[in-house]
Amino acid sequence: MAGSDNDSAPFGNGAVRFRPDLSGPGELNELFRSLPGLGPVMEKIRSLAGVDVPILIEGEPGTGVEFVAQELHGLSPRCRRPFVVVPWPAPAESTLAMQLFGGEIMASPHVMERQPGVFEHAAGGTVFVEEIRDIPYSLQIQLARLLTTRQIFRPGQAKPHRVDVRFTCATRFNLVREAAEGRFYTDLLYKIRVAQIQLPPLRDRLVDIPPLSTFYLRQCRLLPDKPLPVLSNEAMSLLLGYSWPGNMTELQSVIESAALRCAGAVVTPADLPQEIQAPGLGGGAFSPGSGQTEKDRFQAAMGAARGNRTLAARLLGISRATLYRRLKELGLAVRGEDVEGVSGDAPPRQS
Repeated sequence: MAGSDNDSAPFGNGAVRFRPDLSGPGELNELFRSLPGLGPVMEKIRSLAGVDVPILIEGEPGTGVEFVAQELHGLSPRCRRPFVVVPWPAPAESTLAMQLFGGEIMASPHVMERQPGVFEHAAGGTVFVEEIRDIPYSLQIQLARLLTTRQIFRPGQAKPHRVDVRFTCATRFNLVREAAEGRFYTDLLYKIRVAQIQLPPLRDRLVDIPPLSTFYLRQCRLLPDKPLPVLSNEAMSLLLGYSWPGNMTELQSVIESAALRCAGAVVTPADLPQEIQAPGLGGGAFSPGSGQTEKDRFQAAMGAARGNRTLAARLLGISRATLYRRLKELGLAVRGEDVEGVSGDAPPRQS
């Protein structure tokens, strides 16, 4: 839930998002919680939500890092206190320093007014930094000191002021390497990685593409007089074979674009962007590989689909019944499960 104008005003130009209440379920959040590919992440969230330590969320843009931060806050004892987001990209260093730690501004001629920072406005709640790597080095030093002492110095005051917040942050970088190469403050790295959550990219969660695609398609309201189409099996096969460098954000854009371009009741491959239609342009998440043996290809498909037979069949361009039979004949029988949004032929009945 977005805060009021008064909530956002102290941070200047709305650069920092202030959210006093995130307890509402939300249809998208409910979907994320049920995604099979995020199952291990949800377990980690539940195990860490009540532990009041800094948490580092590692994941590519578009994988749902803010959702993870929201869940950590919403399941924690701080859930009814503010949730404040310091977004990426970060503003200029002087502006960011004011936003984080507070300072003084000219309220009127000859009158200075103290401006509280993020850590004071989030009192009792959570501060979430979307990209911790982009915090300027000098501010990283101040942030490490704050996380150590839990204190800030207000302008004109000799005594420090204690702050009570939970600190979470995200990064798409390898911070160990960044610190070793002098681009990240080592002490801050030690402070923020007390607990870590790794968020896998969408190309490693093919099982999530069908339910996400179905959800995004249902949300399309681009043309009020046009009924929403459904995804053809051929279009879904292409979605499953693409590498998704933009992750869920890119998938949503592709689905909305396809729904707009679709002339009929079914989204076909022709409605998808060129990089998804043409094999190889997107650096596909899975490629059958002409130089592989059949057993290798089937193993690769089952691995890419994480054991899901329906997804593996679509990656290979065969029916689920054929896949089931060939897996047994190749000695690769694997117990798999179907997922919502994917249909397939039933396996042959056992005699």
